[in-house]
Amino acid sequence: MLRVLDLEESLVDINVSDYSGIVDWISCFPEGETHLESLAFDSVCSPINLEALEKLVARSPSLKRLRVNRHVKIFHLYRLMHIAPHLTDLGT
Repeated sequence: MLRVLDLEESLVDINVSDYSGIVDWISCFPEGETHLESLAFDSVCSPINLEALEKLVARSPSLKRLRVNRHVKIFHLYRLMHIAPHLTDLGT
């Protein structure tokens, strides 16, 4: 089971023909509760699906560390803190 996903210094490849500006790799997580404890994608340059991120965080009761990229605005950080008050490390 996946507990830590750290995409620092990683390149998220996309299919340019399907590119809508949003990279939706977060929606690829299986439905249901996850065992994620740490998710870091602060070095990923492309926008992400914020709705999918919120759903993933809500399904991850063990998530303590979340590092997001510059496309996640302060309003979304607030929403993430509300969804997951158990976070101990939230940053950009």
